[in-house]
Amino acid sequence: MLDTLRRRIAGCLLPAAAVAACALLFAARAMAADLFYDATLSLPIGDDARFFLNLTNRHYAPPQPVAVDVVGRCAHPADDFPVIMLLAEASGWRPADILRLRLEGRTWSAIFVRTRVSHDILFAGLDRDPGPPYGKAWGHWKNHRGPKKKLAFDDDQIVALAKLQTVSAYYRVSPYRVT
Repeated sequence: MLDTLRRRIAGCLLPAAAVAACALLFAARAMAADLFYDATLSLPIGDDARFFLNLTNRHYAPPQPVAVDVVGRCAHPADDFPVIMLLAEASGWRPADILRLRLEGRTWSAIFVRTRVSHDILFAGLDRDPGPPYGKAWGHWKNHRGPKKKLAFDDDQIVALAKLQTVSAYYRVSPYRVT
């Protein structure tokens, strides 16, 4: 009888411990996500930009202290953060090092060259003209790509394309669906 009671108690404790462990894990994740969200609250940006920053952070999933530091130091976080994270993932560079290049005044095209990331990454999934506001950049890329060609896009084009690629990858849909 004592053994039966011990087995019943043990049978109840194991699921209870598992539930408690899951609750702690989810609470820790929620607090980590809140660190980034809280950091965006102090930024002078609108709700749409804040939503996009959080989407970018969730997609690339950098360590929270890194994300908070980078987004807090960006001159234009809603535009810079998605490009920094795209480049960090593609190049293996630390986001802080890419941000440093940007804060030094370099263009995004120059940073692509410095990190040895092809502009092709901006056009992943695009096999035809996506239309405005991406069409001009797409046409230039299509007609001037290749190992000996040097591509240069203006910062606005790179930001728009990086955002397009981020949303497309996050939702796992074609860039055409996003446009």
